Amino acid sequence: MFGLGRKPENPPVVVEADLEIEASVETVFALLDLASPDCALRAQGFDFGEAPEDKTRYAGKLPDMPSTVFHFEVHEREAPSRYVMTSWFESEVTLGALEQGHSVYNLKPLGEDRCVVELVETATLKPGLSTYERGSEDAMIRLAVVQDLMKLKLHAEGGPDNVPDMIFDFDEAEFEFDVEWDEDED
Repeated sequence: MFGLGRKPENPPVVVEADLEIEASVETVFALLDLASPDCALRAQGFDFGEAPEDKTRYAGKLPDMPSTVFHFEVHEREAPSRYVMTSWFESEVTLGALEQGHSVYNLKPLGEDRCVVELVETATLKPGLSTYERGSEDAMIRLAVVQDLMKLKLHAEGGPDNVPDMIFDFDEAEFEFDVEWDEDED
């Protein structure tokens, strides 16, 4: 009655994950920090140009996606323990239903050369998705979070050449699981 207790029409997708990394918090923080020359995104091919003086707003491109501009806004940069940013993109082509992501990284030392990275990713999706589309986007976001943490771990522990291209090819994959979608939940 009167909409009380109703679920929001477009709730964000929230993914929490953590991973131990055999590297110092300083090393891992530098890989996350867009202002750092050691930034992992730069090693993966992002071109951000020169870092802005305030080190808060960045726009980058990937060579394979020249019509897409990726935007990043850094909200907190507490070296070496916390990094918070929002990201979104502008593109001439459709790249899924993600409107923006909000990433909160907390780094905790577990010794001199070991740490744990805790990530809370909050993804806002475009409105109007069907239950099936929303479920698909949710799954892709969860996979992306795991891939991003694994890339961070591989880079921190073995350098940028240790990071394989981890883009999942859904056309070549074979799936053996059963998912039931309840279309009446909307």
